[in-house]
Amino acid sequence: MFTYPDPIGKDDTLTNAAVRYRDTGDLKALALFLHLFEPQINKVVNAAIKTYGQESLYEDIKLACALAIMDALPKFDPNRGKIGGFLRYPILHAAQEELRVMRSGFPISTKSTDPVLRKVMLLYHENDDRHDPEVLAEIGRQVNREPKTVLKYILDGTTNEIVFEENETDKKKKEDDYKDQYLLFKVRGNPEWEPENSLLQSEQSGLIVPAFAALPNVNRDIVSLHLGFCENCFRPAERQTFEALALRNGRRSAQAAENIYYRSLNQMREKLTERGFLHTVRLNRLKKTKAAVVYAYQADNDGKWGEIEYDCKTGQFQVVKLAELDLTKSQPFSKQAIRRIRLWAQREVFPKKDLVWFPL
Repeated sequence: MFTYPDPIGKDDTLTNAAVRYRDTGDLKALALFLHLFEPQINKVVNAAIKTYGQESLYEDIKLACALAIMDALPKFDPNRGKIGGFLRYPILHAAQEELRVMRSGFPISTKSTDPVLRKVMLLYHENDDRHDPEVLAEIGRQVNREPKTVLKYILDGTTNEIVFEENETDKKKKEDDYKDQYLLFKVRGNPEWEPENSLLQSEQSGLIVPAFAALPNVNRDIVSLHLGFCENCFRPAERQTFEALALRNGRRSAQAAENIYYRSLNQMREKLTERGFLHTVRLNRLKKTKAAVVYAYQADNDGKWGEIEYDCKTGQFQVVKLAELDLTKSQPFSKQAIRRIRLWAQREVFPKKDLVWFPL
Protein backbone atom coordinates (compact mmCIF):
# COMPACT_ATOMS: atom_id res chain seq x y z
CA MET A 1 0.00 0.00 0.00
CA PHE A 2 1.33 3.43 -0.97
CA THR A 3 1.05 5.82 1.98
CA TYR A 4 1.52 9.59 2.22
CA PRO A 5 2.47 11.02 5.63
CA ASP A 6 1.07 14.57 5.29
CA PRO A 7 -2.56 15.72 5.05
CA ILE A 8 -3.78 16.02 1.46
CA GLY A 9 -4.72 19.56 0.44
CA LYS A 10 -6.89 20.95 -2.33
CA ASP A 11 -3.93 21.47 -4.64
CA ASP A 12 -2.67 17.93 -4.13
CA THR A 13 -4.11 16.48 -7.33
CA LEU A 14 -2.77 13.75 -9.59
CA THR A 15 -1.77 16.21 -12.29
CA ASN A 16 -0.03 18.61 -9.90
CA ALA A 17 1.85 15.80 -8.19
CA ALA A 18 2.92 14.36 -11.56
CA VAL A 19 4.14 17.75 -12.82
CA ARG A 20 6.00 18.45 -9.57
CA TYR A 21 7.78 15.10 -9.72
CA ARG A 22 8.56 15.61 -13.42
CA ASP A 23 10.05 19.06 -12.85
CA THR A 24 11.87 18.58 -9.54
CA GLY A 25 12.27 14.82 -9.06
CA ASP A 26 10.75 15.25 -5.58
CA LEU A 27 10.19 11.78 -4.16
CA LYS A 28 7.55 13.18 -1.84
CA ALA A 29 5.55 14.26 -4.89
CA LEU A 30 5.96 10.74 -6.30
CA ALA A 31 4.70 9.25 -3.02
CA LEU A 32 1.65 11.54 -3.17
CA PHE A 33 0.98 10.57 -6.77
CA LEU A 34 1.21 6.82 -6.05
CA HIS A 35 -1.07 7.26 -3.04
CA LEU A 36 -3.71 9.06 -5.13
CA PHE A 37 -3.32 6.78 -8.13
CA GLU A 38 -3.32 3.53 -6.15
CA PRO A 39 -7.00 2.61 -6.86
CA GLN A 40 -6.28 2.59 -10.61
CA ILE A 41 -3.15 0.49 -10.06
CA ASN A 42 -5.14 -1.96 -7.96
CA LYS A 43 -7.69 -2.38 -10.76
CA VAL A 44 -4.97 -3.35 -13.21
CA VAL A 45 -3.29 -5.72 -10.77
CA ASN A 46 -6.57 -7.39 -9.75
CA ALA A 47 -7.55 -7.89 -13.38
CA ALA A 48 -4.15 -9.44 -14.14
CA ILE A 49 -4.16 -11.91 -11.26
CA LYS A 50 -7.80 -12.81 -11.93
CA THR A 51 -7.06 -13.57 -15.58
CA TYR A 52 -4.05 -15.77 -14.89
CA GLY A 53 -4.81 -17.03 -11.39
CA GLN A 54 -1.56 -15.62 -9.98
CA GLU A 55 -2.69 -14.24 -6.60
CA SER A 56 0.75 -14.84 -5.11
CA LEU A 57 2.24 -12.27 -7.52
CA TYR A 58 0.02 -9.39 -6.35
CA GLU A 59 2.77 -7.38 -4.64
CA ASP A 60 5.29 -8.07 -7.41
CA ILE A 61 2.93 -6.86 -10.13
CA LYS A 62 1.97 -3.80 -8.11
CA LEU A 63 5.62 -2.88 -7.58
CA ALA A 64 6.30 -3.35 -11.30
CA CYS A 65 3.44 -0.94 -12.10
CA ALA A 66 4.88 1.62 -9.66
CA LEU A 67 8.31 1.39 -11.30
CA ALA A 68 6.69 1.84 -14.71
CA ILE A 69 4.97 4.98 -13.44
CA MET A 70 8.31 6.35 -12.20
CA ASP A 71 9.80 5.81 -15.66
CA ALA A 72 6.83 7.36 -17.47
CA LEU A 73 6.08 10.48 -15.39
CA PRO A 74 9.11 12.48 -16.59
CA LYS A 75 7.56 12.40 -20.08
CA PHE A 76 4.10 13.53 -18.98
CA ASP A 77 2.66 16.64 -20.63
CA PRO A 78 -0.69 17.79 -19.14
CA ASN A 79 -1.45 19.77 -22.29
CA ARG A 80 -1.64 16.59 -24.37
CA GLY A 81 -4.12 14.63 -22.27
CA LYS A 82 -5.15 13.35 -18.88
CA ILE A 83 -2.76 11.46 -16.64
CA GLY A 84 -4.94 8.34 -16.58
CA GLY A 85 -4.82 7.89 -20.33
CA PHE A 86 -1.11 8.68 -20.39
CA LEU A 87 -0.28 5.93 -17.88
CA ARG A 88 -2.72 3.32 -19.15
CA TYR A 89 -0.33 1.58 -21.52
CA PRO A 90 2.80 1.72 -19.28
CA ILE A 91 1.09 0.08 -16.30
CA LEU A 92 -0.74 -2.51 -18.41
CA HIS A 93 2.52 -3.38 -20.14
CA ALA A 94 4.33 -3.56 -16.79
CA ALA A 95 1.72 -5.93 -15.36
CA GLN A 96 1.88 -8.21 -18.40
CA GLU A 97 5.66 -8.08 -18.46
CA GLU A 98 5.88 -9.06 -14.79
CA LEU A 99 3.46 -11.94 -15.37
CA ARG A 100 5.45 -13.03 -18.40
CA VAL A 101 8.72 -13.00 -16.49
CA MET A 102 7.30 -14.91 -13.52
CA ARG A 103 5.44 -17.45 -15.66
CA SER A 104 8.09 -17.82 -18.38
CA GLY A 105 9.90 -21.10 -18.83
CA PHE A 106 13.01 -19.25 -19.94
CA PRO A 107 15.87 -18.21 -17.63
CA ILE A 108 16.51 -15.01 -19.62
CA SER A 109 13.81 -12.51 -18.78
CA THR A 110 15.11 -9.07 -19.60
CA LYS A 111 13.22 -6.81 -22.00
CA SER A 112 16.06 -6.92 -24.52
CA THR A 113 16.96 -10.62 -24.50
CA ASP A 114 13.62 -12.34 -23.95
CA PRO A 115 12.08 -11.33 -27.32
CA VAL A 116 15.23 -12.58 -29.05
CA LEU A 117 15.12 -15.87 -27.17
CA ARG A 118 11.47 -16.41 -28.02
CA LYS A 119 12.10 -15.54 -31.67
CA VAL A 120 15.01 -17.98 -31.78
CA MET A 121 12.87 -20.75 -30.28
CA LEU A 122 10.05 -20.00 -32.72
CA LEU A 123 12.41 -20.31 -35.70
CA TYR A 124 14.05 -23.37 -34.15
CA HIS A 125 10.70 -25.17 -33.94
CA GLU A 126 9.72 -24.05 -37.43
CA ASN A 127 12.88 -25.80 -38.69
CA ASP A 128 11.82 -29.10 -37.10
CA ASP A 129 14.06 -28.58 -34.05
CA ARG A 130 17.22 -28.80 -36.17
CA HIS A 131 20.40 -27.03 -35.10
CA ASP A 132 22.81 -27.82 -37.91
CA PRO A 133 25.13 -25.01 -39.11
CA GLU A 134 22.85 -23.95 -41.99
CA VAL A 135 19.84 -23.53 -39.69
CA LEU A 136 21.86 -21.72 -37.03
CA ALA A 137 23.23 -19.34 -39.65
CA GLU A 138 19.76 -18.60 -41.01
CA ILE A 139 18.29 -18.02 -37.54
CA GLY A 140 21.27 -15.82 -36.67
CA ARG A 141 20.68 -13.76 -39.78
CA GLN A 142 17.04 -13.18 -38.84
CA VAL A 143 17.75 -12.21 -35.23
CA ASN A 144 21.08 -10.48 -35.92
CA ARG A 145 23.15 -12.84 -33.76
CA GLU A 146 26.16 -15.07 -34.32
CA PRO A 147 25.45 -18.81 -34.84
CA LYS A 148 27.24 -19.72 -31.61
CA THR A 149 25.03 -17.22 -29.73
CA VAL A 150 21.95 -18.70 -31.38
CA LEU A 151 23.02 -22.16 -30.24
CA LYS A 152 23.33 -20.88 -26.67
CA TYR A 153 19.82 -19.46 -26.87
CA ILE A 154 18.51 -22.80 -28.16
CA LEU A 155 20.25 -24.68 -25.34
CA ASP A 156 18.76 -22.32 -22.75
CA GLY A 157 15.32 -22.51 -24.35
CA THR A 158 15.14 -26.28 -24.75
CA THR A 159 16.45 -26.78 -21.22
CA ASN A 160 13.71 -24.66 -19.72
CA GLU A 161 10.77 -25.25 -22.02
CA ILE A 162 7.94 -27.10 -20.34
CA VAL A 163 6.64 -29.91 -22.52
CA PHE A 164 3.16 -31.10 -21.63
CA GLU A 165 2.58 -34.76 -22.38
CA GLU A 166 -0.56 -35.37 -24.35
CA ASN A 167 -3.05 -37.26 -22.22
CA GLU A 168 -6.23 -38.98 -23.33
CA THR A 169 -8.30 -35.85 -22.73
CA ASP A 170 -6.01 -33.81 -24.99
CA LYS A 171 -6.17 -36.45 -27.71
CA LYS A 172 -9.94 -36.51 -27.55
CA LYS A 173 -10.01 -32.73 -27.66
CA LYS A 174 -7.92 -32.76 -30.82
CA GLU A 175 -10.23 -35.30 -32.39
CA ASP A 176 -13.22 -33.13 -31.59
CA ASP A 177 -14.32 -31.00 -34.51
CA TYR A 178 -14.60 -28.09 -32.16
CA LYS A 179 -11.06 -27.23 -33.16
CA ASP A 180 -11.72 -27.36 -36.88
CA GLN A 181 -11.78 -24.23 -39.01
CA TYR A 182 -15.21 -25.39 -40.16
CA LEU A 183 -16.60 -24.14 -36.86
CA LEU A 184 -15.72 -20.53 -37.56
CA PHE A 185 -18.61 -18.23 -38.24
CA LYS A 186 -20.12 -19.24 -41.56
CA VAL A 187 -21.70 -15.89 -42.18
CA ARG A 188 -22.61 -16.77 -45.75
CA GLY A 189 -22.56 -20.55 -45.45
CA ASN A 190 -18.86 -20.57 -46.31
CA PRO A 191 -16.68 -22.66 -43.95
CA GLU A 192 -13.76 -20.26 -44.44
CA TRP A 193 -13.49 -16.97 -42.64
CA GLU A 194 -13.51 -14.10 -45.12
CA PRO A 195 -13.38 -10.92 -43.02
CA GLU A 196 -13.67 -8.54 -45.94
CA ASN A 197 -16.85 -10.29 -47.12
CA SER A 198 -18.46 -11.28 -43.82
CA LEU A 199 -17.63 -8.96 -40.96
CA LEU A 200 -18.36 -5.87 -43.03
CA GLN A 201 -21.79 -6.92 -44.26
CA SER A 202 -24.01 -4.20 -42.88
CA GLU A 203 -26.86 -6.44 -41.80
CA GLN A 204 -24.54 -8.71 -39.82
CA SER A 205 -21.64 -6.54 -38.68
CA GLY A 206 -24.02 -4.81 -36.25
CA LEU A 207 -24.05 -8.07 -34.29
CA ILE A 208 -20.64 -9.59 -34.96
CA VAL A 209 -18.49 -6.50 -34.46
CA PRO A 210 -19.89 -5.71 -30.95
CA ALA A 211 -19.35 -9.35 -29.94
CA PHE A 212 -15.76 -9.11 -31.17
CA ALA A 213 -15.21 -5.69 -29.54
CA ALA A 214 -16.37 -7.07 -26.18
CA LEU A 215 -13.33 -9.37 -26.04
CA PRO A 216 -10.26 -8.30 -24.00
CA ASN A 217 -7.43 -6.61 -25.92
CA VAL A 218 -5.16 -9.66 -26.02
CA ASN A 219 -8.02 -11.92 -27.12
CA ARG A 220 -8.93 -9.58 -29.98
CA ASP A 221 -5.32 -9.47 -31.10
CA ILE A 222 -4.98 -13.27 -31.14
CA VAL A 223 -8.32 -13.88 -32.86
CA SER A 224 -7.86 -11.24 -35.55
CA LEU A 225 -4.26 -12.08 -36.45
CA HIS A 226 -4.83 -15.84 -36.48
CA LEU A 227 -7.84 -15.42 -38.75
CA GLY A 228 -6.04 -12.85 -40.87
CA PHE A 229 -7.71 -9.46 -40.47
CA CYS A 230 -7.01 -6.12 -38.80
CA GLU A 231 -8.88 -5.78 -35.51
CA ASN A 232 -9.46 -2.06 -36.11
CA CYS A 233 -10.52 -1.81 -39.77
CA PHE A 234 -11.24 -5.53 -40.47
CA ARG A 235 -9.20 -5.49 -43.66
CA PRO A 236 -7.25 -8.64 -44.60
CA ALA A 237 -3.91 -9.09 -42.86
CA GLU A 238 -1.23 -11.76 -42.79
CA ARG A 239 -2.30 -14.76 -40.74
CA GLN A 240 -0.05 -15.76 -37.85
CA THR A 241 0.54 -19.08 -36.13
CA PHE A 242 -0.29 -19.66 -32.47
CA GLU A 243 3.41 -19.87 -31.67
CA ALA A 244 4.04 -16.45 -33.24
CA LEU A 245 1.02 -15.03 -31.38
CA ALA A 246 2.31 -16.44 -28.10
CA LEU A 247 5.62 -14.69 -28.77
CA ARG A 248 3.84 -11.46 -29.67
CA ASN A 249 1.57 -11.42 -26.59
CA GLY A 250 4.00 -12.80 -24.02
CA ARG A 251 2.19 -16.10 -23.54
CA ARG A 252 4.01 -19.13 -22.26
CA SER A 253 3.35 -21.44 -25.20
CA ALA A 254 1.47 -21.83 -28.46
CA GLN A 255 -1.08 -23.92 -26.56
CA ALA A 256 -1.85 -20.96 -24.29
CA ALA A 257 -2.51 -18.71 -27.30
CA GLU A 258 -4.62 -21.43 -28.91
CA ASN A 259 -6.72 -21.79 -25.77
CA ILE A 260 -7.37 -18.04 -25.72
CA TYR A 261 -8.35 -18.19 -29.40
CA TYR A 262 -10.99 -20.91 -29.02
CA ARG A 263 -12.27 -19.54 -25.73
CA SER A 264 -12.77 -16.17 -27.44
CA LEU A 265 -14.67 -17.73 -30.33
CA ASN A 266 -16.91 -19.45 -27.83
CA GLN A 267 -17.63 -16.18 -26.07
CA MET A 268 -18.53 -14.54 -29.38
CA ARG A 269 -20.78 -17.42 -30.35
CA GLU A 270 -22.63 -17.21 -27.05
CA LYS A 271 -23.30 -13.50 -27.56
CA LEU A 272 -24.48 -14.06 -31.12
CA THR A 273 -26.71 -16.91 -29.98
CA GLU A 274 -28.29 -14.66 -27.36
CA ARG A 275 -29.03 -12.11 -30.11
CA GLY A 276 -30.65 -14.77 -32.30
CA PHE A 277 -28.02 -14.53 -35.05
CA LEU A 278 -26.65 -18.03 -34.44
CA HIS A 279 -28.57 -21.23 -33.80
CA THR A 280 -27.36 -24.43 -32.21
CA VAL A 281 -27.60 -28.15 -32.79
CA ARG A 282 -26.71 -30.40 -29.88
CA LEU A 283 -25.51 -33.90 -30.79
CA ASN A 284 -25.31 -36.95 -28.51
CA ARG A 285 -24.04 -40.29 -29.78
CA LEU A 286 -26.50 -43.09 -29.04
CA LYS A 287 -24.84 -46.05 -30.75
CA LYS A 288 -21.62 -46.83 -32.57
CA THR A 289 -20.87 -50.08 -34.40
CA LYS A 290 -18.83 -51.04 -37.45
CA ALA A 291 -22.00 -50.90 -39.51
CA ALA A 292 -23.67 -47.70 -38.31
CA VAL A 293 -23.50 -44.70 -35.99
CA VAL A 294 -26.65 -43.19 -34.46
CA TYR A 295 -26.88 -39.66 -33.08
CA ALA A 296 -29.65 -37.84 -31.25
CA TYR A 297 -29.90 -34.14 -32.06
CA GLN A 298 -31.72 -31.21 -30.45
CA ALA A 299 -32.53 -27.84 -32.01
CA ASP A 300 -31.65 -24.65 -30.13
CA ASN A 301 -31.30 -26.51 -26.81
CA ASP A 302 -35.05 -26.90 -26.58
CA GLY A 303 -37.80 -29.40 -27.38
CA LYS A 304 -37.74 -33.13 -28.05
CA TRP A 305 -34.73 -34.79 -29.62
CA GLY A 306 -34.53 -36.14 -33.14
CA GLU A 307 -32.48 -39.07 -34.40
CA ILE A 308 -30.08 -39.51 -37.32
CA GLU A 309 -28.43 -42.75 -38.46
CA TYR A 310 -25.27 -42.95 -40.54
CA ASP A 311 -24.49 -46.12 -42.51
CA CYS A 312 -20.71 -46.59 -42.36
CA LYS A 313 -20.65 -48.98 -45.35
CA THR A 314 -22.72 -46.98 -47.83
CA GLY A 315 -22.13 -43.50 -46.44
CA GLN A 316 -25.86 -42.78 -46.46
CA PHE A 317 -27.82 -40.84 -43.83
CA GLN A 318 -31.33 -41.48 -42.59
CA VAL A 319 -33.30 -39.04 -40.47
CA VAL A 320 -35.14 -41.53 -38.26
CA LYS A 321 -36.96 -38.83 -36.32
CA LEU A 322 -37.07 -35.05 -36.65
CA ALA A 323 -36.37 -32.85 -33.64
CA GLU A 324 -39.33 -30.90 -32.28
CA LEU A 325 -38.09 -27.53 -33.54
CA ASP A 326 -36.90 -28.92 -36.89
CA LEU A 327 -40.31 -29.48 -38.47
CA THR A 328 -40.05 -26.73 -41.08
CA LYS A 329 -39.78 -27.56 -44.75
CA SER A 330 -36.06 -26.71 -44.95
CA GLN A 331 -35.14 -28.75 -41.83
CA PRO A 332 -31.96 -26.69 -41.19
CA PHE A 333 -31.02 -28.37 -37.91
CA SER A 334 -30.93 -31.93 -39.29
CA LYS A 335 -28.96 -30.69 -42.31
CA GLN A 336 -26.35 -29.12 -40.03
CA ALA A 337 -26.19 -32.28 -37.94
CA ILE A 338 -25.69 -34.42 -41.06
CA ARG A 339 -22.99 -32.06 -42.31
CA ARG A 340 -21.12 -32.37 -39.04
CA ILE A 341 -21.44 -36.17 -38.90
CA ARG A 342 -20.22 -36.42 -42.51
CA LEU A 343 -17.15 -34.39 -41.54
CA TRP A 344 -16.49 -36.78 -38.66
CA ALA A 345 -16.92 -39.77 -40.97
CA GLN A 346 -14.20 -38.44 -43.27
CA ARG A 347 -11.86 -38.44 -40.29
CA GLU A 348 -13.21 -41.69 -38.86
CA VAL A 349 -13.83 -39.98 -35.53
CA PHE A 350 -17.28 -39.89 -33.91
CA PRO A 351 -17.33 -37.87 -30.64
CA LYS A 352 -19.82 -38.73 -27.93
CA LYS A 353 -21.29 -35.21 -27.92
CA ASP A 354 -20.90 -31.86 -29.62
CA LEU A 355 -22.54 -28.46 -29.96
CA VAL A 356 -22.72 -26.87 -33.42
CA TRP A 357 -23.33 -23.16 -34.08
CA PHE A 358 -24.65 -21.93 -37.40
CA PRO A 359 -26.51 -18.91 -38.85
CA LEU A 360 -29.87 -19.31 -40.54
